[in-house]
Amino acid sequence: MADRSEYDAFVEASWHRLLRTAYLLARDWGAAEDLVQTALLKAWQAWPRLGAEREAYVRKIIVNLHVSWWRRRWSSPLESDSVSAFFTQKQGELVPAPHARGPWSPDMLHGRLLGGLAARAIERRYAQPGLHLARLTVDLFRSSPMVPVTVETSLIRSGRRILVADAIISTDQGPIGRAGAVLLRQGEQPDGEQTFVTPVWDSPPPDGPPPVDGPTTWTPPFDLWRVTEWGKPGPGRVWLRESYPLVDDEPLTPLVRAALAADFASPLSNVSTGGRLGFINADYTLTLARLPAGDLIGVESTGHLSADGVATGQVTMHDTAGPFGFCVVTAVANTLGGGR
Repeated sequence: MADRSEYDAFVEASWHRLLRTAYLLARDWGAAEDLVQTALLKAWQAWPRLGAEREAYVRKIIVNLHVSWWRRRWSSPLESDSVSAFFTQKQGELVPAPHARGPWSPDMLHGRLLGGLAARAIERRYAQPGLHLARLTVDLFRSSPMVPVTVETSLIRSGRRILVADAIISTDQGPIGRAGAVLLRQGEQPDGEQTFVTPVWDSPPPDGPPPVDGPTTWTPPFDLWRVTEWGKPGPGRVWLRESYPLVDDEPLTPLVRAALAADFASPLSNVSTGGRLGFINADYTLTLARLPAGDLIGVESTGHLSADGVATGQVTMHDTAGPFGFCVVTAVANTLGGGR
């Protein structure tokens, strides 16, 4: 088995040297960090076989990755806005595309994307083999115009079985959101049966394209299948599928897909009869027993409580194999429209 403490010591000692190498290739600090993170993950997978020239091995991976990413970008250029990402990396910032706007205002960033960016940053910085992100709490405390954003991560605690990390999402006007993540060490499942396990829902995945709604002021920039009628009394159900990359042409990871879909917990659990949404969420907390499989994610509302203009709602998250997590939101009355 690989020596984790030896690997951690290597990462700490060589991180800045490797980052400088990657920056000389990419000429972008965000891309450089991505190169180093990916190379270190590959090195960990081969760690027991590596000898004394470990840093040279990682540098070689960084160079090969940069060449591969560069070739892919030039051989498969984006041809139109229909496949363009929500954000483009430019000089260390994430610049939003027009379809990154939210439903409340045409010049306001969609809060769901901030959760996706936080999940992406934390996963890239702190992902380790056998360490599972079990909770992600995203605080959405300030509405942001359509301006470039940055994401900074920080390590709060790294223990034998737990890692806690934070992320701050900011614009030139200051912080607009933050996220806290708990990553837990995976291990052997305890013996015995649970007294209650969330059942698999009876809503099969869609077998055709999503329906096209009539003219609206805002069209969701993702595929949406409403299993139940919108605003009808009773638990609501939908299937979701992302249709745009989050950043540049990066493939969406299962964690980022879950973080993006989780924001739909607010409209699904807080919608009133008739389809009106009178609450805007201030946060969401996603808990994951496992990561979703595939690109379809189902969301099922399982609870709502509200009083004096303050609400809380909860949903169960599904994929085609069954439930994989939960999401809870808090929300405030938004009778006048607009942002937070």
